[in-house]
Amino acid sequence: MNLYNVANVYGLQVTCQVNPSVLIGTTYSEGEFNSGNSYFANNLFKADGSWLVGASRLQPNAPASGNITAFSLNYLVAGMGDSSVNCAALAVDQNGREITLAVENGMFDGVEPPAQTATSTPVPTNRPTVTPVPPTETPAPPTPTLTPAALSSITGVVAYQNRANYTGITITLSGDNMPGPIQLVTNADGGYRFTDVPVGEYSLQFSALGHLAVTVEAVIVASDGLVVDAGTVTLRAGDIVQDGTIDLQDAALVGANFGNPMPPAPPETDLNGDGVVNISDLVLVGSNFGLTGAVPTP
Repeated sequence: MNLYNVANVYGLQVTCQVNPSVLIGTTYSEGEFNSGNSYFANNLFKADGSWLVGASRLQPNAPASGNITAFSLNYLVAGMGDSSVNCAALAVDQNGREITLAVENGMFDGVEPPAQTATSTPVPTNRPTVTPVPPTETPAPPTPTLTPAALSSITGVVAYQNRANYTGITITLSGDNMPGPIQLVTNADGGYRFTDVPVGEYSLQFSALGHLAVTVEAVIVASDGLVVDAGTVTLRAGDIVQDGTIDLQDAALVGANFGNPMPPAPPETDLNGDGVVNISDLVLVGSNFGLTGAVPTP
């Protein structure tokens, strides 16, 4: 797959469809995306002629830019006849935001089938090419309108790294002047408020499926009647196993579910919440690779 005049491509997903009676997919060949700088998810060639392959850079490797050969899909000739080579490509930046691409597809002109022991790699008359369209920016997390309560409150906003809907994040408030931890779960805007909080020093932990947990210490309630704003926290995506580190174990779980909708894919592998495990999810693991955080409170 050749890319032309691209910028900041951190991950690439390619789906190709051929006539399986003419061409059979075998292996992919590494290019600008390779085992030294990227993680590959390969769904293998299917009996219907479809093939899905994705690759994401891993930190600290830089995004790809310019004119590059990202990687190649290799086919063997299976029989007589011609076959169209119809591919769709999706590129994303380091935050998993889509870079729209225009794809120019090609045609394989049929040849005599090879001998049983021979191998052959067809070359489409027109190689797929892509042209980027600038990505749209993800809007900043909303700031909720807060009304001070009669007793002290602790408020703030917590957001996912690459979603517009922040539903389902757990916030745990702990402190010496409380009988035990108190938990809230966010709605879509990510805003939260703990009310009736006595004077004291507190900690907040933010956790969600597939994301590194974050702990904010030394949240001080100095007197009654205050509204203490703990600010905005953004959770980094990719800690699938919730062990406080984003590593190859997490990438492998996303890779194992690559191309699958939810279900059967587990919800923690769909990091951007679009209902399918794809290159955006793989890139979120790759761009955050090596980051560490808190282990979520049970």
